[in-house]
Amino acid sequence: MGVPNPFPILEQEPLLYCTAVYACTIHQTIEQIQRSVRTYMPRTYDRYLNNDVIVLSDANKDAFRHDHFSWMKDGVLEEGQGLVMIGGAESFAEIGGYASWKPTGVADILPCEMILSALTFSGGTIRVLDWEDEFIDSLPFESIGAYGHFHSSNNIQPRSRANYIAELVKGTMGTLPFLMWWDIGEGRTMAQSADWTPAGGSQFMTWRYYGDYCINMMMFLAGQKLPDDLETVYMVRRKIRETNEGLSTLYSMVDIVERFGGSGNTLNQLIQDIQVEKQEALGLYMRAELADALEAFDICLEMCEDTMDEAIEIRDAAAFWVFFTEWCAVTGTAMFAGSLLWFLMIKRRLYREVAYTRLRQAE
Repeated sequence: MGVPNPFPILEQEPLLYCTAVYACTIHQTIEQIQRSVRTYMPRTYDRYLNNDVIVLSDANKDAFRHDHFSWMKDGVLEEGQGLVMIGGAESFAEIGGYASWKPTGVADILPCEMILSALTFSGGTIRVLDWEDEFIDSLPFESIGAYGHFHSSNNIQPRSRANYIAELVKGTMGTLPFLMWWDIGEGRTMAQSADWTPAGGSQFMTWRYYGDYCINMMMFLAGQKLPDDLETVYMVRRKIRETNEGLSTLYSMVDIVERFGGSGNTLNQLIQDIQVEKQEALGLYMRAELADALEAFDICLEMCEDTMDEAIEIRDAAAFWVFFTEWCAVTGTAMFAGSLLWFLMIKRRLYREVAYTRLRQAE
């Protein structure tokens, strides 16, 4: 995606299935992102409707076809899709020459008015306005502190009937709208004025619950029930990612062993056992049996640690024979060269030296 962003976290969440479409010109040309949209966006409206939520995060309006805007609008109003626009230079109204979303059908369904502005506004720190809101209640915003600071934000204003749930406080300089949502037609849309990538949210990304914020937002927009026991959910989600990282490392170890000429069959069987345990744990998580899921993922992580110890032993054994073979080759070459040197330089003393001759002058 070019810069750190929530997609890797969303991609690992078992309750979600995500597809990334690069549509930002910060690191690529408009021609490149238009090619990306042509390649990865669904080709027909029916296929587009297979998605429950659409995320427009610093996406350039000119990357999309005109019928895409109709799809986004109709998908929310008629088919119950969710949609969110996240702040950034290419979001909302025109900023610094980037195309404005204001003339599109997407602007009609967002819970905010886009205010034209040449520059982004200075940032601020999140202040919750509605603690009883379902989305706010699903996260520990009371402890966000300095992690809730954003460096910049877009100029948007909540519509009259929108649920205006959080703002950015600029100290003594006032406040800026931050987060709002509404139900419109059959679907739900949300607007966040600040970027959640390092461009504006570098501190926010280090918040302990940043991943949960992004995941819960997707679930909320899709109309799904949000978790009640956030701490347990947080622990399970973290252990899911740790298990995935552990399995990825183990697969790398198998590749190393096989490159050394060893057999990866034992490791592959152990990894398969972990995968079976992981699938059972995921099933518990998806059925909201969180305590059992947490225990099952603890078992997965223990299996990963034990398998890693086994993998290190197998790798070291395979590496030993590689190094031993190399040592034999180097030592054998050295011995041959030494023998040859001895034969040429030492054994030559066994031969009688040739007598000197002197050329006589003819008489």
